[in-house]
Amino acid sequence: MYKLFVPLTLIFCLAAGATGAAGAAELKVGMFSLNAVATACDAYKAKQADMKKNFEAEGKAVEKQGLDLQKLVNEFQIQQQALSPEAREDRQEALRRQSREFEDKRNDFLRRYNNAEKRAQEEIISIVLYSAAEYGKREKFSFVLEMDRAGVLWVDQPLDITKAVLEESNKTWKNKPKELFDQLGK
Repeated sequence: MYKLFVPLTLIFCLAAGATGAAGAAELKVGMFSLNAVATACDAYKAKQADMKKNFEAEGKAVEKQGLDLQKLVNEFQIQQQALSPEAREDRQEALRRQSREFEDKRNDFLRRYNNAEKRAQEEIISIVLYSAAEYGKREKFSFVLEMDRAGVLWVDQPLDITKAVLEESNKTWKNKPKELFDQLGK
């Protein structure tokens, strides 16, 4: 909390000091919730749909394979006493091999899923931050702060521009400005 409070306090003090006592009263500050915008914007909804389309079927197949393997292990535990030592050892080795193959497949799936999710989150955050900056410039704010991580405990309603940043983010997603999407590699 202290680490977040000090930079925020310094920003306000520097802004007030740089503009003088008269200018400080004209300071226009906007604050928005990155989490609220990022989870409600159109880009988030589109990325969620993409993740579902790209990974849902494979995820279910991996889950089914895990359940089938567990069923085989349970059957082996029941039947192992009736098997000869050689047959038991062969069956154990086969189950070990299947388990390794399953773990490799599951880990590969999780790695690809997590990488895709991380890329999607980074893109959404970039869109929201770009939109907040563009909105702040257009509306002539002195500065715009992201309040989720800034340690803000309360914001006067006129300072909260979360809804406006959400609308701007949806416009950004729809219009896909070249300068932003070139940076994102899209």
